[in-house]
Amino acid sequence: MKRMLQKHPGWLGGGFGAALLSVFLTGVPSRLPAAEATRAYDIFIGFSAKRECIPEKGPFLTELSWDIHIPDVRFVFRKRDVFGQEVNWFPLYAGAPENSIPLLAHFFPGQIDAQLCAFNKCNEKIERAWFKKQDRAIQAVLSVVPSEDIAELRREALEPESLKPLAKAVPPILPCLLHVKVIAHDNFTYTCACTVRGQDAGGTGDEEFYLSLPINDLLQGRRLDIEFPFTSDTIDSPGTLSMRFIPTGTIKK
Repeated sequence: MKRMLQKHPGWLGGGFGAALLSVFLTGVPSRLPAAEATRAYDIFIGFSAKRECIPEKGPFLTELSWDIHIPDVRFVFRKRDVFGQEVNWFPLYAGAPENSIPLLAHFFPGQIDAQLCAFNKCNEKIERAWFKKQDRAIQAVLSVVPSEDIAELRREALEPESLKPLAKAVPPILPCLLHVKVIAHDNFTYTCACTVRGQDAGGTGDEEFYLSLPINDLLQGRRLDIEFPFTSDTIDSPGTLSMRFIPTGTIKK
């Protein structure tokens, strides 16, 4: 997946999309949908993974989780000219479609947490390890994959069950790929007795993935609860990535 991610050029640099893509989905005509905008959604993105602490093999993270809440987002399907490029859809944050301005990337705050197997084997003895830094505030970026990258990146995209038939489709039928980047580099760092003073033994890193948006479901205002198996580069254990699209105002406080 890292090889694919490196091919995603930067709209703002560092892997953000340079333009928006044309929308052609199985079950969706090769034109803009009649309903051009979804209702407002609150999007919740979460990840969690755990592994056993083995002191002889430490230090390493035994738990990793992060949560992001993205409130009041609409997905607008409308042909627009954005900086000289024609676009067919874009996310809209906290606004109405009739006066919307296409934004190609959105930034949102989130929270991260981690637990440490706080041991290491040093000169045949089990010594202690410890966190040097614990910063729980992270940031997530949502952007749109440019159409020229879809053919290659679609193989790496997470795909909801409702879009599974799309895997059998052939060009020019294209999925609508949303790029999510979680910025968590060195939010948690740790060291141990056997490292050179001042050096880290490890830490958290950024995460990113692609999601094929279920456009029909969103246009119909459905609530979506989606889970995928997901392995982070930060913790050596399989985890679960969850995404919930909940119509704004329907969550009971």
